[in-house]
Amino acid sequence: GTDAQIGGTTRYRIEVAAPDGGVNFRKGPGTEYARLIGEMIPNYVRLEITSEAVSTTGNYWGYTYYANQMGYVTLNDSTVHLSCP
Repeated sequence: GTDAQIGGTTRYRIEVAAPDGGVNFRKGPGTEYARLIGEMIPNYVRLEITSEAVSTTGNYWGYTYYANQMGYVTLNDSTVHLSCP
């Protein structure tokens, strides 16, 4: 299906703060998408979210730049907003 963008251009920063030590960096907004890198993005890494998408299960994902590529990270429980949009 198509992934709806929420509110057009969104720009804010998050910090990874996951119970298991990091978040996966994926090709699309959902756990069904392949991981872009072998390891998780570790806690305390700060990322700029440029847009948001909602997965088929209703979870929010943020589009960001990491390890010289663009991809998606979960915005549920595992990340902390540092600044409001």
